[in-house]
Amino acid sequence: MRYRDRIGAVRLAAIVAALLLWAIAALAIASGADAWLLEHVFHSYPAQPDNDTAGYAPRVRLITRLASLVVVGVLVPVAEELYFRGYLLPGLAWMGLWAVPWTAVLSTVQHFHSAWQSATRLLILLPMVYAVQRTRSVAVGIGVHATGNSVGEVQMLWETMAGPPG
Repeated sequence: MRYRDRIGAVRLAAIVAALLLWAIAALAIASGADAWLLEHVFHSYPAQPDNDTAGYAPRVRLITRLASLVVVGVLVPVAEELYFRGYLLPGLAWMGLWAVPWTAVLSTVQHFHSAWQSATRLLILLPMVYAVQRTRSVAVGIGVHATGNSVGEVQMLWETMAGPPG
């Protein structure tokens, strides 16, 4: 793995925070595109699970959500970033700046289970991948990816702890 340059904690936090703010903006910008793609292009995709866990004991739901927080919020982002930004991106250095969109597209495509979110993912990933390439630090990608995933997982954990509506 390359792109292991150390950057200061303050600089890392500032870059990650800026990229997370961009991700929030990208989600707002591209939400209409996601909905359009789901309705017009990916309409034949199987329905997504609605995460209905009401039939399970509260303890089971809590343990499942905590495990999901660890796996989806931390382990998966670290693994994906180590491969796509730590291994693949530096390996494609011969492509110059084209390595940035190419690795962003490749990591977007591997999320085939939610392909209609490709526009949003690309909007989020392009500046993040550029920042990883520019800083030569995969820690930037790990920070953004793990934080983004963890926010969603914590939200679902919170909803699980609150119990079913009603």
